[in-house]
Amino acid sequence: MSRPLGATDVLKYVNAGSPARRTRVVRDIVERTGAYEPALDFWMPIRSAIRSDRATTRDGARVRGAAARANPRRRPSYERVALAWDRVHPRWRAARHESTTPADARLVDLLVEVRPTFAERRPDGILEVVGTWLLADELTPVAFDLGLRMIERAFPGAVAVVCDLQRERVASSEGWDLSGVDDLLVDAATALSDEVG
Repeated sequence: MSRPLGATDVLKYVNAGSPARRTRVVRDIVERTGAYEPALDFWMPIRSAIRSDRATTRDGARVRGAAARANPRRRPSYERVALAWDRVHPRWRAARHESTTPADARLVDLLVEVRPTFAERRPDGILEVVGTWLLADELTPVAFDLGLRMIERAFPGAVAVVCDLQRERVASSEGWDLSGVDDLLVDAATALSDEVG
């Protein structure tokens, strides 16, 4: 496969449900050529604000600021995320920010790149690695589990967390054995890889 798969690609594919919507996801991935272009990434400014908020002020001000500065096309979506972030971020009040870099989740012979939004070290020493879902489509329960599992596989020993910020839903792998979704995860990533070519 010439294009590396990202965890978000896999989640979009699984979450799409119908064959027609999955075809659209595949087409979007195939059409994405060349280097990453931040100007074309609708969510990049708000995602960067979340990362910056965790690494600096930790009070949500940077996320609210990004929403206030957003252009008219982005502003309604960004404002929803900023409101949700104000209610979600206190979860990590007692934790401290940890820098993180992308890592690969190995799925048999496939590698899926996992780019967490941020990571936090809790007072008990446990590392939480957090991915955020910003899209309007609600994550299905299966997609939540697969998202958590990809983070677990890319960051062994960490607690995986997925935040669906459009709905203020936070899921954690802590206390759960998600290995039961491994076959489904491999099947979904393989099917997507085959379709992308």
